[in-house]
Parts: sequence; structure tokens; C-alpha cells
Amino acid sequence: MPMFEIFPPLFNSKKIEQWTANEFWKHLKLSKKERNRFNRQRMYRLLRKLVEDGYLTKETNLVNPRFSTFSETNKLDQLREITEVSLDFIQMSHSKEETQKKISILEKQLKSFSLLEKKFPNSAIRINVEKNKCIEALTDLNAYSTALNCILTSL
Repeated sequence: MPMFEIFPPLFNSKKIEQWTANEFWKHLKLSKKERNRFNRQRMYRLLRKLVEDGYLTKETNLVNPRFSTFSETNKLDQLREITEVSLDFIQMSHSKEETQKKISILEKQLKSFSLLEKKFPNSAIRINVEKNKCIEALTDLNAYSTALNCILTSL
């Protein structure tokens, strides 16, 4: 997940004054799975880029650079001008990726149910019930994915 997708909503809802990198990390809405070293490094790189491009200023703490602070500049207002539609587009794109992952898993699961039916014919009724649930979920996700595609291509 590109870290930049998470920053505009943060900028729109908060004023950045004397924040440490850890404060950015706390304010980002990341799941437990996303709270990893890799994403933390991405956040640091993005903060560095925002400083380089003049959206944030960085005051380096000479005693301990880990406690350096960031503050917004007037240029950050340009990022705040991202429209609601743009933010929706970003969220829909992310939702599309997640939906495609779920579809892929369900398709693999469906193949596994077919193998199970052949391997364990005595349990075919129970397997078929679960297989039908999988088919229903897959159908729903495909419909949702198609709807997302329609909206994303029209924007």
C-alpha cells in the first residue's frame, strides 16, 4: 500500500506542528498487519520527500535526531486542496486491489473444494454446502469489483 494514500486525509484532519516521526506513525490509520518495519521506512522516506519539496519543515534535535520535529508550511495547503473525489478515487483503487486479492483466494478455495469432493465422496454434502457459500461470496465480490471498475473508469 503506497504510504502517500494515507497522508492526505491526515493532513486534512490535523494541523502539523512540532510532530515527531512517531506522532505521524501514531496518527496513521494502519492495521496491525500494516504496522511493520517496511511501512515505517516508507513513512520516513515520504517525510523526507515532503521536507525536500517544502511541504514540511524539519527541526533537527542535535542531542537525539530521533526527536526531530516536523511542522507544516503554507505549501502544505496545496496538498489539502485534493478534492473529496480524489480521495475517494484513492480509496476505491485500494478497495479494488483488496477485492481482487479476495477473489483470487476464493477462486483457489473453489478449486480446493472440487478436489475435496473427489477425494472425500462421503463428505460431499458438507463440502458442497461450503462450496456453495464460496460461490456466493465470489459472485458478490465479482459484482462489487465490476461496480468499482465502472466508477473508476468514469472518473
